[in-house]
Amino acid sequence: MSIKNDAGRKRVQIVFTEDWVKLLDELAEKTGATSRAEVIRYAVSLLDWVSMYLDKGYDVVAVKEEESDEGKVKRISNIGALGGRFRLTRKDLEKVTS
Repeated sequence: MSIKNDAGRKRVQIVFTEDWVKLLDELAEKTGATSRAEVIRYAVSLLDWVSMYLDKGYDVVAVKEEESDEGKVKRISNIGALGGRFRLTRKDLEKVTS
């Protein structure tokens, strides 16, 4: 990873595998992001929010509203469950959240 200064901003260059680039492009399409960088900013903001609440002792959950049984609640109790150091794949996420 390389970092370059740019008038108060820093340029970060990250190398992704083709699968991750494809995922970035899919997420840009789904979210209306105008660039891969914007997708990454969204992701970092979301991770910051999740981390803040996990640090306070909360679990972060996704609930399917039309279902009320416990099987429809997806819970993450710590970021480490997502594969530590962010080496995760969609398959990893499916294991954690199912």
